[in-house]
Amino acid sequence: MGSLLGNLFENAIAGCQDLPKSQRQIQFRSYVKNNHLIIIIENPLLIPLQMQNNIYLSTKHKGYGLGIQSIQNIVHSLKGDITIVDKPPLFQIKIIIWEVKKVKSKDM
Repeated sequence: MGSLLGNLFENAIAGCQDLPKSQRQIQFRSYVKNNHLIIIIENPLLIPLQMQNNIYLSTKHKGYGLGIQSIQNIVHSLKGDITIVDKPPLFQIKIIIWEVKKVKSKDM
């Protein structure tokens, strides 16, 4: 879960770096509903992202955006679903993890 959150925030921060400071904003929400974990992260998007063979191209360097691919791999390993909205002015990733394991307070 730590890798998932780290990748989400790393991508959102990178997506805001070229924006004027007044437009840099990341919204993060997470909650559990009916034993499903829902995670939503949003940041501004000025121009649509480029894709090739259904894979996002990196905006950091030439090549593929491995951050989003890593996020998708982690979500699928957790038996979850991911939805990506990349329509300016918004970039949003919504994740649903269908089975949330309960942690006893003494395990925390």
